[in-house]
Amino acid sequence: MNEPVPSYSVSFRLQRTTTEFAFVSVPVTADLMIEQPDGTGRIDVARMVQRAVELGEAAGVAWHPEGRQVQPHPIQTPPPRLAGDALDAEPGAAPDPARM
Repeated sequence: MNEPVPSYSVSFRLQRTTTEFAFVSVPVTADLMIEQPDGTGRIDVARMVQRAVELGEAAGVAWHPEGRQVQPHPIQTPPPRLAGDALDAEPGAAPDPARM
């Protein structure tokens, strides 16, 4: 009878980031305008971008997937223990064959 060859592995913590995009329409209102010395106005771009971000946080905005990136997590930690893991077994207990 062939004995199973033990295998080893290293747990590695990964991080997945999903990027989405959406379009919002920012109404040009008086509070977004900066009056110029000649009496004309120009749009305050920083306020407009802030307003766009605020509009993008609304529940009804249609977000669409743009990309996904998987990379090593910057902080490597051991995986959480799960009930039934060999590390949770009583000392001297035989390993659970269902988890091998």
